[in-house]
Amino acid sequence: MLRILDDVEIEVVTDQTITVLSETQFPRGERMVLWAPAEDGGEVPVRVRAVQRQADLASASLRHRVKFDVDAIAAPLDEPDRATRPAAASSRQIGSVMREVPVKLVDLSGSGCLVESPVRITEGAVGWLSVNSQHAQHHEIVRVCRSDWRIERFWPCTAGIEFLTLEAPPSAALRRNIALFTTADQENHDRT
Repeated sequence: MLRILDDVEIEVVTDQTITVLSETQFPRGERMVLWAPAEDGGEVPVRVRAVQRQADLASASLRHRVKFDVDAIAAPLDEPDRATRPAAASSRQIGSVMREVPVKLVDLSGSGCLVESPVRITEGAVGWLSVNSQHAQHHEIVRVCRSDWRIERFWPCTAGIEFLTLEAPPSAALRRNIALFTTADQENHDRT
């Protein structure tokens, strides 16, 4: 699973919908979590579903106006009994969208990996990669270096991902456990 954070500019907030401007093309129907400014000054996680997208032709760069239906207001982690509402956007505010994209590990090295996904992942996106092995779950902070479409595959999108080094990798890190995913007698495309 690849969890990606994208910044968005919040335009309109109602009880049932939130409209944002984003450089990312969110596929219609995709469910995600929007971290929006709350009425109490903090942030509130809101489970949303993208229902409409159109190009914003008034901006200097290509951006998309995306309308989300609000599925549920999630309770903050530190206070599970209390759920605050997103603040009404009287002026434009900045929020973040966390997407969870399923990925298939195709190739792995000490500096990065190649994955396939059902949707295109934006180049430059930063996030968390979680991979399950037979022995443990491995997590890495990553950046997407390149992204392509492939028509001959079941999952049509591929992404080259670089492991980001913020500190020495822990013993459970994916890059320190490459041997768990490879064996010497297999071809490269059969190793994962």
